Amino acid sequence: MAECNMQDGGEVFFRIKSTATLKKLMHAYCDRQSVDPQSIAFLFDGRRLRAEQTPAEVLIPSSDLW
Repeated sequence: MAECNMQDGGEVFFRIKSTATLKKLMHAYCDRQSVDPQSIAFLFDGRRLRAEQTPAEVLIPSSDLW
């Protein structure tokens, strides 16, 4: 489960497989919020996320992977 925190303090939750690209989450978020994907940035720990990355690459530290 992925959680997206918005600048206004709101939260949106998504189910996404750890091997799926973040592009799916980004497009789902933009569709749900009615915003242009080119007008926002997705960040994790202060780093900009790229659409071709997966949650496993950016959300789970390698020490937590089996």
